[in-house]
Order: sequence, then C-alpha cells, then structure tokens
Amino acid sequence: MKHFIAIIILSLKLVTGCNLSDNNAIDRFIETQPGFFNLRHGDPTKNSWIRNPQNLLMVHETFKKMGYRNLIDMNLLTGNPFIGQGVYINTPLRQILDSLEITYRLDTIQEKYYKEFWQRRKAEHNDSIVYVIVKEVNASFKNMAAPAFNNELTNDTLYNLAFIEYRGDTLNSAVATDNFLRLKKMGFHQSAYNLLYETTKYENVKWNKDSLKKTLTKSIKDLDYPWFPDDTK
Repeated sequence: MKHFIAIIILSLKLVTGCNLSDNNAIDRFIETQPGFFNLRHGDPTKNSWIRNPQNLLMVHETFKKMGYRNLIDMNLLTGNPFIGQGVYINTPLRQILDSLEITYRLDTIQEKYYKEFWQRRKAEHNDSIVYVIVKEVNASFKNMAAPAFNNELTNDTLYNLAFIEYRGDTLNSAVATDNFLRLKKMGFHQSAYNLLYETTKYENVKWNKDSLKKTLTKSIKDLDYPWFPDDTK
C-alpha cells in the first residue's frame, strides 16, 4: 500500500474502479470531469492531485458530511485481505489506522512500513493533514457520533455523486428521476444516460426513458470513464 489516502479511497465503493463504457455505442453524451474525477477510475497511489493538502482536506470534509460509516465497507475494519485497483492490503483497516495514528508522534518508528509512510508524507508536505484524516476516520468508527464537518470546505459535486450512489431511500421512479436530474444539472450527461439504459440497479424503474434522454446534450468525443459507467455488459 503506497499511502494512506489510497487505503481510504480504495475502501470506498464510491471510488472503486468500474468497467469501461462502450466506445462503439451510438449515443455519446457530455461528461464533466472535475479535478477528483480520476480518483474513481485511476490508480490513487499515483495520483498527484490527491497529494495536495487542500484537495485531501476537501475530500475528507465531503466524506465526513456524507458519513464514513455510509461509505466504507465495515468488513475492511477487521477483515483481510483486500485487493483493488492494483493495491493489496493484508492488514485490517482498523489496525492500520491505529498504527498510523500512534506512529506519527513518535520520534523513532521501528516498523519499516509506518516509518516510510510518514517519511513520504513529510516529503510531500501533507503529513499534518493526513494525520488529521487518520485520526478523524479512526474516531468515526470508534465513536457512534459522526465527526463534525466544515461545510465551507466540502465539494457539492463530490457530495452529490456520493449521495446518488449511497442514498438510503428506496429506489423508485421519483428517486431515480431525482438522481438523473442531479447528474444532468452537474454536467454528467453520459452518467445520466447510463442510469436510464445501462445500469442494472435501475432496470426495473418505471420512468419515461426516451423523454428524459432527449434532454441530454450529445458529444462527439469518446469517453472511456463516465462517473457512472455501463455495468450491464
């Protein structure tokens, strides 16, 4: 495991790698790609954007708003191994969090992994914010109360994408249409199209697909990775 944020990100279904969309499909639609877009499909251990302290803080505050308990697979806390996006974790997440939190304040760190982990964070000048993230994520699973978040530091787009994927209400035509309209408003038209026609979870939703499709903006560009991909193939 290269760095802590990869552990967190790979623990979230929100940013788990997905299948590519079909570039041979007739219908292609526009899809906005915010700075955090590649976290969903790329290798987080090689992502320079997430190493920026301000970006780390934004993602963390947004995930706190959504609730880490709603995002992280609870089995990762005590179970192992975990394999995803080229990363192999053979230690329970709770043990990693505890050890990282403890070792950050030590003058000397005996275990090679944690020593090198904090050396890399210090070299990247993001060690202090990573420590805060480790501490608060750890606390969120040890305490029933969710940690407070700073709404001014959250990202509305990332929050809405998480909300669409993890909202707890029953999926019906009203909820599905709301999700579609949220994606459309944010500029994720290919993802909105995929909800209509290419997402298994939405197959039984009773809505006017053709009518909604006509409100989307087409694109002539190929897009390999919409936020919500085709998962039916």
